[in-house]
Amino acid sequence: MIYGYDDEVPLNDYGLKRLKSLSIAASPDTLRALAGFLYEAAAEMESSDRLHSNWHRHPTADFAERIECEIAVLANET
Repeated sequence: MIYGYDDEVPLNDYGLKRLKSLSIAASPDTLRALAGFLYEAAAEMESSDRLHSNWHRHPTADFAERIECEIAVLANET
């Protein structure tokens, strides 16, 4: 499960709030799987010739169920 505290800023263009902190309650295996997903997303971003402003990646539904939350990786807004 992933938890966080609101940064008290307006929603971004995707309707998301920025968090000022993030907490992850997970087993070592789940943390490794999450790290693998993030690593693969970063590698895809680096290998892409051009990232469009809407670029994002979601894990499989099975993985989201395993970590008990939805997660998405978005291209950096800057």
